[in-house]
Amino acid sequence: MQRGPGFRFYVTLYLSLCLIINVLLVIYFLWEQSWWNGAKAKDINISNGVDNPTEWNGDDGKILTCSDINRISNLTFLRSGWTKAVYKGKIGNLWVAIKTVNTNGHDMKECQNKDKSFCYARTANKIIKEELLLNELKHSNIIKVYGSCMPVSIYSPGPPASGVVTMVTELGQPLDMLQILQMTFEQRLLIASGLIDILQHLSHCSIGPLLMKDFRRDQFVLVNGVLKLTDVDDISIGETRCQQSSDCGITNSEGVIVITVNCES
Repeated sequence: MQRGPGFRFYVTLYLSLCLIINVLLVIYFLWEQSWWNGAKAKDINISNGVDNPTEWNGDDGKILTCSDINRISNLTFLRSGWTKAVYKGKIGNLWVAIKTVNTNGHDMKECQNKDKSFCYARTANKIIKEELLLNELKHSNIIKVYGSCMPVSIYSPGPPASGVVTMVTELGQPLDMLQILQMTFEQRLLIASGLIDILQHLSHCSIGPLLMKDFRRDQFVLVNGVLKLTDVDDISIGETRCQQSSDCGITNSEGVIVITVNCES
């Protein structure tokens, strides 16, 4: 059976349409894949913390996470105590303080007869507690927490180290007595006012009255001239109850009560 030119025309048109449809489907599939990957990467970037750590300045409300903290540069050791070691470093346009476990501190050495990862976790719990408390106590005279890294992996000194717990806060200057003596009256009055505000805030905060078991100068820092409480390790919830007025006495270095307050238990 002989087919005319009209049949060949329709066959050619049909094949051309099939080819065009297949090309369009391939283009649509590639576009959809590209959009999905871009959206997924955007979600991951948002969930991981700041979008661009090099431009971060601490005022945009974004929280630093483990991936951001790993980008902190210019790490310099500042001081250490029984529990924590404090470093300073720079991320974006801001210098910050980095608090982590002092692996050579009293808390770790006291636990040396047990597994090191267990001792680290026990000591790191104090930093975790401190971060929770600082976030709960938000106030202009309480050090600001920028973020933290609480990895799920077990601590190992490495190399490379893993499971290292860190907290990032504002960087302040230690209270130096010589520096305070050189301040103007207004500057010293601002520090005294800040201390009163801190005590007032601790007495009436949302989680109940708080007690500072230890009251030392190195628990405070100056941030742009403003006094801020930075160490809340020894803060406990609830006030100590007294049985007699002598329980409320203030003693001198020899243990003699020099000031007494009437007990109102």
